[in-house]
Amino acid sequence: MLITIDDALPEMELLEDVLLPNGTTLINASTVLTESLIETLKKYKIERIQVTKDSLSLKKEEDTDENDLGMELDPDDLLGNTEDGEENLDAMEDLMDKELTPPTIGVSVNNNAMAAYLVIEPTEKIHLPITVDDLRNALAEEGVIFGVKEELLTEAVEKWQQKQQVYEYEGVACGIKPMPAKENELELLVEYISSAKGVEQAQSVNYCWELAGSKLPIQQVDKGTVLAQKEMLTPTIPGKTVRGDDVETDEVIKVEVKIATNVEENKESGEYISTTTGLTYYIDNVIGVLPMNFNGFAELSVSQDNLTAELSVHPAMERGSPPTMDEVRKLFIENQIKYGVKEKLLGEIFEKISQGEYPQEPIVIAEGAPPIPGEDGRIEYSFRTETSLKPQLDASGKADFKNVSIIQAVTEGDELARVIEPTQGAPGKDISGKEIPCTDGVEVTLPVGANTGPKPDDDTVLIALTDGNVRLKGQTVEIFEGFVVKGDVDYSTGNINYGKSVTINGDVKAGFNVTCGGDLEVRGTIEDSLIYVGGSLLCRAGFIGHSKGIVESKGDVNVSFTKNQTIYSRGNVIVAREALNSKIFSRKSIVVSGKTLSIAGGSLIARDSITCNVIGNHSGIQTMLEVGLDYVLVNEMRKTAEQASEIKVNMKKLMVSANRFEHMLEKKIKLTPKEKFLYTKLKNTMKKYSQQLHQLEERRKKIEAKLYDFSRSFIKIEKSALPGTLFKIGERHFMVNEEIIGPKSVRMIDFEIKVI
Repeated sequence: MLITIDDALPEMELLEDVLLPNGTTLINASTVLTESLIETLKKYKIERIQVTKDSLSLKKEEDTDENDLGMELDPDDLLGNTEDGEENLDAMEDLMDKELTPPTIGVSVNNNAMAAYLVIEPTEKIHLPITVDDLRNALAEEGVIFGVKEELLTEAVEKWQQKQQVYEYEGVACGIKPMPAKENELELLVEYISSAKGVEQAQSVNYCWELAGSKLPIQQVDKGTVLAQKEMLTPTIPGKTVRGDDVETDEVIKVEVKIATNVEENKESGEYISTTTGLTYYIDNVIGVLPMNFNGFAELSVSQDNLTAELSVHPAMERGSPPTMDEVRKLFIENQIKYGVKEKLLGEIFEKISQGEYPQEPIVIAEGAPPIPGEDGRIEYSFRTETSLKPQLDASGKADFKNVSIIQAVTEGDELARVIEPTQGAPGKDISGKEIPCTDGVEVTLPVGANTGPKPDDDTVLIALTDGNVRLKGQTVEIFEGFVVKGDVDYSTGNINYGKSVTINGDVKAGFNVTCGGDLEVRGTIEDSLIYVGGSLLCRAGFIGHSKGIVESKGDVNVSFTKNQTIYSRGNVIVAREALNSKIFSRKSIVVSGKTLSIAGGSLIARDSITCNVIGNHSGIQTMLEVGLDYVLVNEMRKTAEQASEIKVNMKKLMVSANRFEHMLEKKIKLTPKEKFLYTKLKNTMKKYSQQLHQLEERRKKIEAKLYDFSRSFIKIEKSALPGTLFKIGERHFMVNEEIIGPKSVRMIDFEIKVI
């Protein structure tokens, strides 16, 4: 509702902003008028204002009773909730005796009225909250209506709500200084670089496309382009105080424009004109033009081996010319590229350039032909050279244990191996057309070993010179005569001790031992026997007994199943079915493939890994699986400790005798020649023992450093691990209390055993 200023009353609310004739806001809408604000409106000759409809019915209310709070207050909000209603009432009555007051809001203006200072101070009485309008009103009461920083007012209100203390704000309102008139100032008519750093960046390049990623203003000016127009006199721009008063100035600044390179001045017209093509800069009243090439650019990069050349095409900038195919062909000539140019690709590139599409990355535009080396000669074997007892997978993916064999029998004249001749290489050609020489394959020799030789009519073929068992030993093929036991190892044969491989067609009965230097194949069962194998062991039936059987093998061990027995293998151990109450030690890995039951009872220790289907049974049998431990090193550690202990015992005995001789010498008792000899021998022996102890200690440290290596060790559970199973890795133990459903992997992670 529009009213005259004479009808304005305190507490009326403004409906619209009150504007000064120059468009500056004097008082914002929603401001509640005060006596001081009404006087300010009259001072600035404001005749009419818009107020809300509610303000028209506003009547001056009588002064409130000095005990009236002037607003509704909830005692709980001020004093905090209590369960006792009487305490709330007493607190409310105490509150009514106090006076609620706003904080002191002070405003001061500096002498030239170009800045205002605001301070908010608490008093000793309970304070009312403040609003941004309260601060605006305080500023307006001091005539501060221009340049008010609203963000500072908002910040002050928020801080007051958080903590009531003194807050000071310098420059809560700032005026604008007048701008003096300028004589001979330039009006730039083109985009220009305005910083020394920008000029330095532009001077560091030759082509404008190199500035495409920068933030510099880029506008091509040509020779004759008018860069700027000199203005004889620009008018002053009045300033304004924080009270809204205009600030005039009579100052006139005479601008002295300096001309740098590539610019000339037309003194009659006051125009500054470019004398070259480039980019304009204007810094500290200095105007100039930096010469710049706006054309596109193509460049070639040839590899060090002269086999490839990469083409990079850079776009033209603002009226520049794109690179042409002729320019690229000129580059080919300059770089002596005569071979392997991809003409079709080159045409496609320039077809896209004609449509304004440039390649973003360098493109291989010429490619030579590298030389092809000949293949080395090789040996093609006619027998299985793999000596591992790990079963092969059949067509259905199942492990085929039946066809595992470590004995390969051959007869005289059988072909064992054939030499495949090397091939010749093919020369290459670089992009300059120069031929690159090649290398031919290296010949190999026939792997002749014991009882083998070249075929009489073909020296590239190796044949057997006798009947026997064939194997690849190192780089040669040899045939050795194996020992075959047609039946069982029992009273009819006695113990077997043979330096080469042994085949037993029957069983090894309890109480009988087998020692062989090569591989051992037992086609029946092994009972409570001691078996020592220099190679690998294959037992097609089980290894069973009453915990008296021991197998020690320097190679792999493959058995159908094992029960109540002990196996030591420096290779892998593979059990086709189950391992029951057995002790198995492997320096590599253990695999037990029983489907419904794999491992139950006993202990399995492998350096690398243990893989099985089911561990334990539903009766909770105790079963231990450990990885990361090398049992051979454990034995060496034990032997080292035993040797050191024995030497210490001997040294202690010698020390008694040595002390007796030293006691005699202390008492000046002359030793007989025999006693001198014995004393000298004692000291030498003790010195020798001391050296041996030192060597054993160094050996112990080396073994200990290698003993535990579980960084790559794991236990793999294909189906389940039942309660009663104990996993061990290093010094850590993990007892299975609830069934683990596979597939799962047990590993050491961050020094803790994890099932993942």
